[in-house]
Amino acid sequence: MHQNPLLYEINTRPWLRQFGPDFRLKDVPDSYWDYLGNNGINQVWLMGIWQTAIVTGHTRSKFPERVLDYHPDARYPPFEYHIEASPYAVAQYEPNPEIGNWADIAVVRQELYARGMELILDFVPNHFSVESPWIDQFPDYFIQGNEVSIDQNPTEYFRHNGFIFAHGRDPYFPGWRDTVQVNYFNPQARQWMEEQLAVIAAHCDGVRCDMAMLPVNRIFIKTWQHHLPLDSPHPVNEFWPESIQTIKARYPHFKLMAEVYWDMEWELQQQGFDFTYDKRLLDRLVNAERQGIREHLLADDDYQKKLVRFLENHDEERALSHFGQEQSYAAAMVTYTLPGLRFFYDGQWEGRMRKIPVQMVEFPPEIPCSCGSLTVKDNPSRIFCSDTWNFYQRLLSLLKTNAFQGVWGQVALQGPQQDQFLAWQWQFNNTKTIIIVNYHPEPGTAYLHLPDERDNVPHGIWQPNDAMTFLWDGDYLLIPLRPFQFQVFNI
Repeated sequence: MHQNPLLYEINTRPWLRQFGPDFRLKDVPDSYWDYLGNNGINQVWLMGIWQTAIVTGHTRSKFPERVLDYHPDARYPPFEYHIEASPYAVAQYEPNPEIGNWADIAVVRQELYARGMELILDFVPNHFSVESPWIDQFPDYFIQGNEVSIDQNPTEYFRHNGFIFAHGRDPYFPGWRDTVQVNYFNPQARQWMEEQLAVIAAHCDGVRCDMAMLPVNRIFIKTWQHHLPLDSPHPVNEFWPESIQTIKARYPHFKLMAEVYWDMEWELQQQGFDFTYDKRLLDRLVNAERQGIREHLLADDDYQKKLVRFLENHDEERALSHFGQEQSYAAAMVTYTLPGLRFFYDGQWEGRMRKIPVQMVEFPPEIPCSCGSLTVKDNPSRIFCSDTWNFYQRLLSLLKTNAFQGVWGQVALQGPQQDQFLAWQWQFNNTKTIIIVNYHPEPGTAYLHLPDERDNVPHGIWQPNDAMTFLWDGDYLLIPLRPFQFQVFNI
């Protein structure tokens, strides 16, 4: 497997509609997979392919709490949109017929294989749709309440065919009212969820596990201890280590990626996950916590290389909207030149500004930025910001070089403005590739302490301008940079 793989998330329902109103996975042209492969992508995550409830007029009128009440952003022109069920309220692990079937999934997987890529799909361990057929078949696999429960917490429980069930939730927020909570205190429910994971594993190369920390025993107890009978037995073993061991015995190369927060990344790595979200890095980039970033990167290499580095995904704001253009490029240079899994979201390269809810099944119109828009062969989306497109094309080319498969480490900085900068290097064979970013709204000069390199001539790979020169002051290499500029060079 690639040491620092590149993953590309596709929001499948609206993405397919870009090709045409009735497109299915089988209709996606081969040239699109060529396009991703040529950009260095190693894994493609088709987000939201599973069957969900069908949102009808009856649902909207009788159960409005189960349907997203969407209010379009008034800063943009109005548009026609459609809100369907959340792809994270899974009815059952069968492909949504509006997307395709198992045969179509197999074809896509083979197309990816032929280009050296792997297929990633969703696994949602915590809950199912309130309209899942499994509720009637296995009611004991879900947390049930009673009349007292629903009277005291009417938004946390719902009635279904004579039973009262709990909505899925985490310990800090109200429940998701389109879901029903799996009961991880029930050993048979645990076994059944392991079987659901096995169903998925037979058709792909890995899964992204939604809110993966929720089945952890101490989190599950924290969430549900006041909602279950006092004599409910607590499980001794954890769900993930046993399930992951079983799955990997059958599919040794299968990969599991955890969406995880609350400083539980290391814990889930120890429970068997190959990769865990690095939301802390994104938060510190948003808040420009440079010292916090440097300290975060002091963690062990084994931990770092299992972190998922991202600026965007379907839960986060678009990077251009979050940071602004110049800072977003600096944040990308930081994020994607670190060790770990490098995660891009469909629309990020094109300069999309608008975050959409996962329940929306088409992309809203974008307003192209002042740098101009363009179209690109084999990409169904317009390029809304040509500067952003060109930046990512250059970054992706850089990441395909051997330098970023070497040995990583931070670089010592000195000087009165050292706090403004983030710097590290990759060593591959006898060549060091150094990345330095002025992650600050003021210009500054970085002093890189490189006593062993004094006699070597730096070679610029990505410079702010062609006139850039390298200046030495004793054992220090001086790098002047404007706000949010960066420099990449070999030495």
